[in-house]
Amino acid sequence: MQERDLQRLRDKLLAYKEELRGRLESLIDETARNLADEGGVSSETEFQGYEEELTLGDNERSLWKEVQDALQRVERGTYGLCEGCRAEIPLDRLEALPYAAYCVRCARQAAVS
Repeated sequence: MQERDLQRLRDKLLAYKEELRGRLESLIDETARNLADEGGVSSETEFQGYEEELTLGDNERSLWKEVQDALQRVERGTYGLCEGCRAEIPLDRLEALPYAAYCVRCARQAAVS
């Protein structure tokens, strides 16, 4: 991978990390505000609403970890190498999914397992 591509993808990861941070902070603030305003969860419907917010938060935290891991691979010099087969991940895949740790073939195999 060329240095300019690596730098561009690193910048994309950093921007995505900040976006995720903002979304996580908003979810936390909104959930805390809702709980404080309503004095807790008093019905099944309210519980389901909070459960959905928490699930969204789990998804955001999972993406946050994937982005953090990708930034660590950049620092280690292994970014862009598939963690399954060690082949180079195509640039098109990294452009679409900059935190990808696996090539398409290995990602499919992992999804089946």
